[in-house]
Amino acid sequence: MQLKSLLFSSFVALGVSVAAAPAHGPTCTQPLIRKEWRSLSIPERHAFIGAVQCMQRLPSRDHTASGVRTRFEDFISVHQLQAPFIHFVGHFHAWHRYMIHTFEDALRNECHYPGALPYWDWSLDAAHPSTFYSSPVFDPITGFGGDGSKDNTSVVTADTPIPEGDGGGCIQTGPFRNLQVNVGPLNSTTYNPHCVRRSFDTVQAVGLTPAVVKTALQSKTFAELMVHCEGDFNNPDPTKGVIGYHGRGHWSVGGLRGTMSDVSSSPSDPLFYLHHANVDRIWTLWQKYDHKRYTEVAGTSTPFTHPFTPDPSGTPVTLKFPINLNGDKPAHALNVPVTVGDLMNTKAGPLCYDYLG
Repeated sequence: MQLKSLLFSSFVALGVSVAAAPAHGPTCTQPLIRKEWRSLSIPERHAFIGAVQCMQRLPSRDHTASGVRTRFEDFISVHQLQAPFIHFVGHFHAWHRYMIHTFEDALRNECHYPGALPYWDWSLDAAHPSTFYSSPVFDPITGFGGDGSKDNTSVVTADTPIPEGDGGGCIQTGPFRNLQVNVGPLNSTTYNPHCVRRSFDTVQAVGLTPAVVKTALQSKTFAELMVHCEGDFNNPDPTKGVIGYHGRGHWSVGGLRGTMSDVSSSPSDPLFYLHHANVDRIWTLWQKYDHKRYTEVAGTSTPFTHPFTPDPSGTPVTLKFPINLNGDKPAHALNVPVTVGDLMNTKAGPLCYDYLG
């Protein structure tokens, strides 16, 4: 991923009882249950893939940017336009929670998908490079297809020295083979048809271990969890920064030239949503250990300030901090504006879902 040099570089049972989520406003009584991809039945996997393909066929509804042509691209462009302001900030978790929830709603309401957004627990695939390559999420029939074709000439999407991978070109197999999108790469929202690219990076993949998730879940504060998720750049030497599991998950699929490594247009690859559902799941699990965590926030609205770096500047993010999914015009929004406080509990306010596993 890129963004001020986006830097270089599961959940396992902890044997600790978790507190029930407290109510902050109306709670839902029948939450959707998000499941890990490999726990879905084959028909359920096909149903999800079919719903994503439906989104890729539907015309844009919100016209979130000039190059957008499809409903799927409405979501890409909103992420592109806000990318400089939603990473390495205090509202990163809340903003992405709302985005993937809104995508899930669109799948269900506009493409008649009956299930919940699945997640990809990449820690199950981190034992060895071969384990990663053989992950069910990359299955060409019941998954999202595998690596991209070999292409060392495509645009570099990661602005850090990640080694050249075996891919770099269009997705070669599966239901998203040669998938085309019309915005991107990078932050360009003008009309530019091109394929979604992948370049698997197993160095990043094998770093997404169950131990990494366990350590994150043992965080004493939300600020500590934020650093485990996005990265620690408090060392005065910027080359000593440590990327978190969020970035590693992107880079494991995107590598040097792939779409998932593109901090702006990574939602062009459908795996973005499964990866971010897992990031959200880890936050949800962490919250459940202590009811006080449903109101705990940290960080500022300025990227790369405390707790990611020693920089103390920036406006602190509070529960009243506004979250919006607007496009390039205020009227072009995917959903109504909310606050961080509205998004702290997955079973309250505008949200109604939970995780299995």
